[in-house]
Amino acid sequence: MADNNELNLHKVKVDDLYGYADNNDIIVIPCQWKDAEEFTEGLAAVKNEKGHWGFIDEKGSEVIQCRWFFTIPFKEGMARVINKSIQYGYIDKSGKEKIPCSWKFADDFFHATALVEDHSGNRFKIDKSGNVIEEYKRANSSGDNNNSDTKEWYDIYSYKEGLARVVDFNDKYGFIDEKGNVAIPCEWKYADDFHDGLAYVANAEGDHGFIDKSGKEVVPCRWKKITRFSNGFAKAEKFGGWGLIDKKGNEIIPCQWKEIISYDDQSVEVEDENGTIFTIDNSGNILPHVKVGVNLYPLKRDGKYGYINKKGETVIPYTWYKAGCFNNGYAVVGDGENFDCRYGLIDEKGSVIIPCKWKALEPITKRLIKAKGDYWDDGLIDIKGNVIVPCKWKYIESFSDGLAKVKDDLEYYGYVDKKGKLAIPCQWKTAERFRNSKAKVGDSNGREFFIDKTGSIIEDVTPKETKKRLARKESQRAMAEAKKGKVLEQKIAMLREFEDKFDVKAQFIYVRNYVSSKSLFVVSAIQNQVVSFDAAGEFNRDYYERAMQFVLFLNELTITYGKTKVQKRDSLPKEAKEALDAKLKDLSMEYAWIGIYNESQRGYFSGKYKVTAATWMK
Repeated sequence: MADNNELNLHKVKVDDLYGYADNNDIIVIPCQWKDAEEFTEGLAAVKNEKGHWGFIDEKGSEVIQCRWFFTIPFKEGMARVINKSIQYGYIDKSGKEKIPCSWKFADDFFHATALVEDHSGNRFKIDKSGNVIEEYKRANSSGDNNNSDTKEWYDIYSYKEGLARVVDFNDKYGFIDEKGNVAIPCEWKYADDFHDGLAYVANAEGDHGFIDKSGKEVVPCRWKKITRFSNGFAKAEKFGGWGLIDKKGNEIIPCQWKEIISYDDQSVEVEDENGTIFTIDNSGNILPHVKVGVNLYPLKRDGKYGYINKKGETVIPYTWYKAGCFNNGYAVVGDGENFDCRYGLIDEKGSVIIPCKWKALEPITKRLIKAKGDYWDDGLIDIKGNVIVPCKWKYIESFSDGLAKVKDDLEYYGYVDKKGKLAIPCQWKTAERFRNSKAKVGDSNGREFFIDKTGSIIEDVTPKETKKRLARKESQRAMAEAKKGKVLEQKIAMLREFEDKFDVKAQFIYVRNYVSSKSLFVVSAIQNQVVSFDAAGEFNRDYYERAMQFVLFLNELTITYGKTKVQKRDSLPKEAKEALDAKLKDLSMEYAWIGIYNESQRGYFSGKYKVTAATWMK
């Protein structure tokens, strides 16, 4: 039996269990394993019904008992295994644990050595007996190294093709050889492993290219993204477009495609921003993947779009910055780049049927197009450019049963007719299309109805749970209003008493409380001796009596020192501030602000200029 899977067995899955079949797809090892890997070096890793891993040979015999938490296929006669404590070790083909499971991580053997990592983050190169050949110790933050026999890196990766990536404490990438010597200095912002003698790297600006094993930049760093070489080519991206480059950095396929789907030595399959797929052959001919009913396909050359036919022949010149697919005999095109672009319509002869004056166009039926105007509002036009519904809606749909759903700037839905007139006002939070002369709508409380084309409600279809919730809410509101009414009666009686006692006019206002929802505000107004109390909150006679005393005291300060002094507390003389503080302390009250307001401001008071103060209890 050879180590190279001479029987060419491959794993198969039947009824969620794995087995192996030969070249003729005949199952030769029964499907009895919960999971399985392919054969390597004559053995395959399998998982039994208990969830343990082991190995079988090409006869299906379990030659290494399934007792491991996980196993990795054999390389150079050694397989990595992981025990139930999630520690790595190695076994040979007899199943003997050659290197104990004591490592935090272990890599495959390569040229009889492997890279392992301990639980302190230090990495080592070991041989097949587990002897440490070289130590790569993680340095401390200062980079001090008191052991001249160890090399220090912030990170070190597995060996590939004789070199291992390393990262220094400046976050720069380089490579070391199998002896631990620096082969390529740490000068790259990023570096990939070597494959076929090349590794892609990124410079300080984030541009990508390739280096060889001497560190020479063989493909200049001028690509924003790049992949490994395969079949002699690598995918590369710049300015948002993908292409193919060769190992000299030549752009074989221009970087203008949304995606390079696949490629081989005969052809390349690509996709453009419209979702159209093309095949490019060795001669550079571009052929579209033909779609039923589509005759022309947009193609970009030298930064501009034109259209080709099924044979790849140019039919419409490359004059457009944006171009969509043809549908129903016309296509959307754009005449500029980015935000300067305006869109119009062309036919299959390339003739402009709608000038490029719209911010966006989206065909939604054969003869109807959604258009966006100068302010990005939605409207509807026909294929001749005639405006059906003016562009003034936040959202619009196509017509259904003669009406189109629209949404206004307040996020409410309504319906317009084919003359663009608002047939049903925008008063619904949810709305569906009209079908069979009715549409389902919903209000802001969650109630749902069917309406007719006049907007009249013809059926209440509110879910039972929603009705129950709304009934509870209405009951709670009614109770609150009743309670509020009683409190208001008490406050009105108190105000009338104050008017007689202090010879002032009194009124109620609502003041938004920024400090506490439970605070009771009172606002004093100097002009005409009008005293305004907050109508919200609970009734508290003791508080209002103390607040009234503060109102009168504030009025006295205003008369004595003037409005401008009282407006800002810091403007008051020392003795006035001391008197104010003493009064507040005596009344166990605080105040939030003192200011002057007039009708032009968003105030709470009638009349002209007033000195006002908000107070509440401590």
